[in-house]
Amino acid sequence: MEQKLKGIVGQYAMITLSCALYAVGFNWCFDPNHLSVGGFTGVAQIINFFIPQAPIGTMIVVLNLPLFILSWKKVGRQWLYATLYATLVSSGMIDLLAGVYTFRPMEPMLAAIYGGVIGAIIALLLRAHRRRESVWPAMDIMGFGLLIGQLVGRWGNFFNREAYGYETDIFCRMGLTLNGTTIYVHPTFLYESLWNLLGLILMHLHSKKHRRYQGQYFLFYVLWYGVGRAMIEGLRSDSLWLIPNVIRVSQLLAGVTAALAAAALIVNAVRLKKGLKPLVGKALDAGDTLKEETPSTAGTPDGTAE
Repeated sequence: MEQKLKGIVGQYAMITLSCALYAVGFNWCFDPNHLSVGGFTGVAQIINFFIPQAPIGTMIVVLNLPLFILSWKKVGRQWLYATLYATLVSSGMIDLLAGVYTFRPMEPMLAAIYGGVIGAIIALLLRAHRRRESVWPAMDIMGFGLLIGQLVGRWGNFFNREAYGYETDIFCRMGLTLNGTTIYVHPTFLYESLWNLLGLILMHLHSKKHRRYQGQYFLFYVLWYGVGRAMIEGLRSDSLWLIPNVIRVSQLLAGVTAALAAAALIVNAVRLKKGLKPLVGKALDAGDTLKEETPSTAGTPDGTAE
């Protein structure tokens, strides 16, 4: 009975965390940038657009009511309780957050990337919890995937003639003709793309022989991307300012996340050196090691050489 109760509490705690992440992602990345999602949430966005007095979260609940009734009859009460709880909590958090804070729009591509990352993290958390397995190997893979996506995706800024920097005479400057006048600016999309490419190469080479724990490369991704974004954002001419001419939103976010990742990597390295488990991440399982067996330890059941 106690074990069953712990399982239920853990399940609903994970649902609550996912709902909170979903609400932040929706209010930050989708709604202020006029990006729509699928299903009834997208329909609720459309209704709210034409009828601003109808909160999106409330409309999500109303639109889902027929499905709740149908699921009760077809699937069972247990599934209904979890789904009803998730819908009510996520919808309530969306409306609550919207009432407390209004996120400013950002470039659509960046909003789509951030929203996709938040959605992926939610899916990974739920999958790992359901299967009772570590989420860190998937997070490591996601770190590589994000670098690939960002180094390619930044070229969309080039074709859209957006997200460029201040005027400069640097050798790799980019020319733009605006209102009949040609100016030369920092190609910040190129800087970030090359920075991500270098990070991808370094992570790949390091992972061949030096992987020490699960989650190591996700932390490295956060550190690498955060440092690069904080530096490159300082060259941008279209930044979103938290405090005008003092603190850029993206620079602050990148700097804080990079510092946290660096701290986690350092603490983990110290703990591993002392023979302790990593504080952030998970120790490698037997099948996770990337090192091959050496002749001195392979060949017999007890590990001695033949």
